Amino acid sequence: MMSSLDGNSTCDELGNGGGKGVSVTTSNKKECTSCEQRIENHCKPSDDNNSSSSNLSDIGAVTKGISNISNDDVNTGSGNADINGVVNVAISADEKLFADPPPKEDCPICMLPMPHASGICGVRKTYEPCCGKTICEGCIWASAEEVVKGNLKEWCDFCRVPSSRSDKEFVKRLKKRMKLNDAGAFRRLGEAYSFGQRGLIKHSKKAFELWTKAAELGSLDAHYELARAYCYGDGVEQHAGKAIQHFELAAIGGHEFARNSLGVYEYKKGNVVRAMKHYIIGARCGNGDSLKKVCLGYKQGHVTKDDYAKTLRAYQHSCDEMKSEGRMKAREICDKMRR
Repeated sequence: MMSSLDGNSTCDELGNGGGKGVSVTTSNKKECTSCEQRIENHCKPSDDNNSSSSNLSDIGAVTKGISNISNDDVNTGSGNADINGVVNVAISADEKLFADPPPKEDCPICMLPMPHASGICGVRKTYEPCCGKTICEGCIWASAEEVVKGNLKEWCDFCRVPSSRSDKEFVKRLKKRMKLNDAGAFRRLGEAYSFGQRGLIKHSKKAFELWTKAAELGSLDAHYELARAYCYGDGVEQHAGKAIQHFELAAIGGHEFARNSLGVYEYKKGNVVRAMKHYIIGARCGNGDSLKKVCLGYKQGHVTKDDYAKTLRAYQHSCDEMKSEGRMKAREICDKMRR
């Protein structure tokens, strides 16, 4: 499972900043316009829509390594560049960074959208090393129940290959997928090394190398993990600039936790408007932590009433389109197992 940001690190990071309302609109093609509830009724989103399951004690820990980033960490071009050219490059980069993220991928079984970051809106997903498919846990648990009833065999929900019966077999299947340049396989094996799972000894440097390859193959989760590694100096030397680069690449692809991390970083640097832009995009994609920060930003005058209302509707729509009875039941089971 991918790790998520801690729900405890939300509103308090906005401090006591004041100021007049600033419009920070970002378009959202999936915006829901059917919500008739008052804004005040949404100020405290329920825990059911927030991410849980975190390997971080505080989101502040994620940004600890990037809070003191220097100008040298940001490459804006050569020293001989024309000032207008530098400005144009910056504007072009911002347009890409704050553009609408791509649509969420669908679960190949139930065909419902899944978040890019496992855990958003309580929806988690699992990578299958036999076929390389990522399946929502709603479908995983539904099949598990049928297995218990004797109606199904223990096999992959997608390709019907018998499930791995040992850690050794699981890793063997991952390596087979890696030969096919499967980004998910590199990312998952890197996770196993990072936490010492599947019979492997914890090896942060090996995990970093695997995530680097996964990121090159297009894995957003790998970019996010690399950013965290650069923040903590886990398996690699700490580097604030590279952490930001990987957070941005993941956020542009739609990774909800990476987007929230950028908002935290920008706010700590005093760039409130940019921070709110990140939070609004993250909230509209279903990140409950980002929504709490937009809520507080609205109360403090950093976000206009119209932007806040649109963000609330988009957030609810994003959660609703990913919600299903099976996924809700799977979350209840997971929560009980953690107690």
